[in-house]
Amino acid sequence: MDRYVHFAQVIDDGEAMCMAIAVCRRWTLACDDRKALRIAKESSVSTITTPQLMHSWATKSKASSLSIQTALKRIESAGRFRAPRDSPLYDWWSSVVGAPNPCKSSD
Repeated sequence: MDRYVHFAQVIDDGEAMCMAIAVCRRWTLACDDRKALRIAKESSVSTITTPQLMHSWATKSKASSLSIQTALKRIESAGRFRAPRDSPLYDWWSSVVGAPNPCKSSD
């Protein structure tokens, strides 16, 4: 609870709770909020971002290119998230999402 209160003073409650749990359980925090990522780094909390998670899944799974593209597009539409331009995986994300869908005809 003390860690939660500490983090909640500088970041949103949701991120503060997740970070407090990650610290206490020595888990990796999945987060995309820039400020929360900075606080996590300052607090020696291990983090992973959505682009990192998805890239890891895409490279380790046997998912098809179309499945990976569909997953990223769903994250963009339903989650209203796209890899930020300063992300090391921005070019990968953009190339996958921008790839033509082989199931659609080009009229």
